[in-house]
Amino acid sequence: MKIKVIRILLMLCAASVGLSGVSQDWYGNERNGSKTQVTRIERQKLLEDVRQLARIIESTHPDPCSLRGGKTKKSFSVQSRRDQRDQPEKLMDFAGVKSGMLIGEAGAGRGYLTFFLSRRVGEKGMIYANDIDKQALKDLVHRCEKEAVKNIEVVLGKVADPNFPVTNLDMVVMLYAFHDFTDKEAWLKNVKKYMKQDASLVIFDRQDAHTGMSKELVMRVGKRAGFKLVQYTSLHSGLWAYILKKEW
Repeated sequence: MKIKVIRILLMLCAASVGLSGVSQDWYGNERNGSKTQVTRIERQKLLEDVRQLARIIESTHPDPCSLRGGKTKKSFSVQSRRDQRDQPEKLMDFAGVKSGMLIGEAGAGRGYLTFFLSRRVGEKGMIYANDIDKQALKDLVHRCEKEAVKNIEVVLGKVADPNFPVTNLDMVVMLYAFHDFTDKEAWLKNVKKYMKQDASLVIFDRQDAHTGMSKELVMRVGKRAGFKLVQYTSLHSGLWAYILKKEW
């Protein structure tokens, strides 16, 4: 990633000044020793590379703002942009999150979606926020303590097992997480034992070269794990929703 960032910055510098007289392009391809001129079309390509990099960074690190309780102007601004992009209230409406539910959140990270879920399920509900990142969960606990949130319990999982502490979850949900799972089929097989028979597994993720996500992928690994894809929908901001139900 660092190499790609440096390469794109160099390309931008070249494009901004209209650099000429190079015998290689910025991807390292020889141009027969002839002098070249960075053209408008090339500059547009470079800008598209930067936009693509930004999308990769956002999807890989979707929660850049501080969740340690610091209410700075910058953190509010970043949080607001994230809210506008992801529209968590709409995501919860689509998933059917209701008051009193017991929900397992997989790949919760530092808790961006977690606290929206917490407010939606209320005092009679519970959110089990799972991740394999110990530091992220520590940050989540710190925020819970700071904001006196009582209906969130953090759960340290394994790569192939979320380790939820209950077996009667009404729903399992995840945002920008499933594409990172290295053993999707095993994880899906293991999560079933924590869910009610009629519970939904809701996956919100992007479909692009970075995530490798697709309807076919989710159907294939879901079927092998005993799930059926019952809904597949394009949402806002490049997000797709997959809703799965247990078959066996």
